[in-house]
Amino acid sequence: MKKLLCFSIISLIIVSQATAHDFGTALSIATYNIPYGADVAGMGNADAAAWGWSSNNPAMTAFERKDTPVRGVGSIVYGIADFKKGPKLSYGSVSGVVKTRYGFFQVNYNYLGSGSHSTKVGYDTGFNPSKAIELFWANKIKENLFCPGDEFYAGLEIGTSLSKLTFSLDNKNLLKSSSRGNYGAMGFLYKPNGKINVGGYYLRSWERNRERDLIYRSSETSSSTSNKLKIGVGFQILPLTYAEIDYQLLNIAGSKENQVFAGVEQYVVKNALALYAGWANHSPTAGIGIYFPKGGFNLAYMENPFRELEPHFGKARIIEASIYFYF
Repeated sequence: MKKLLCFSIISLIIVSQATAHDFGTALSIATYNIPYGADVAGMGNADAAAWGWSSNNPAMTAFERKDTPVRGVGSIVYGIADFKKGPKLSYGSVSGVVKTRYGFFQVNYNYLGSGSHSTKVGYDTGFNPSKAIELFWANKIKENLFCPGDEFYAGLEIGTSLSKLTFSLDNKNLLKSSSRGNYGAMGFLYKPNGKINVGGYYLRSWERNRERDLIYRSSETSSSTSNKLKIGVGFQILPLTYAEIDYQLLNIAGSKENQVFAGVEQYVVKNALALYAGWANHSPTAGIGIYFPKGGFNLAYMENPFRELEPHFGKARIIEASIYFYF
């Protein structure tokens, strides 16, 4: 009986550690695909070439308002990912951009957190709030680069993050997993004319992971790197209609994902009311935008964009809202 109990505990730890590794990878893939704002969320998270939109492309920090001079931009984003057999993950960000003679500088504070919920193998997974701080720089590099009237922008990003997970069974903690990451990104945007945008960005992160076995009171550390490459093309098809398609390659600790994002923006009232529809990695999206001379509000819905987490928590539905203002 003692041997059987010991074997059961060892098996439990092995399964728990495997679950932690698989779940950690799936969660990383999901967090890499969290939209920066509800405008791009509604448009299928196609943000590589979305000039003037909320975007994870560092080059988009270099906003330009030729009609109304502005000094900067502030924005707030909040979203909820509701899993059918899992928790409600809440995430958000606060950011500010300032225009200077040396370029555009941006600061972001991001968080992601939730209560705990059981995974598919019966373990309870607790989420400590994950936090990240990011710094951006971008500027217009060149005009008339290849043809008269074209524009080329470039941007850089650095950031650091911290996340923690706890695996439990019958209210007893079995395993704690934590990860500290540092990352950097570079991006570009090329506008050959007023109707076409070509953009892309590359992000590389370095993570140091630690898993603590709370039964045997042992710990194990490891390091990993992740890469994200996203490129896209946007078209102003009609004066009130914009469309974009992006291709993304993810390499998360050796797990590779090829993903496609696409979407359409259709203004109902010029510069005031727009509707959005998209396709984010095999998942439909929709949204609405209400705009003012110095700001705007967006609301978006995404149906199961985190397929990597579906084996653990089931399908997810995301509702995301964002507001921004110029000053």
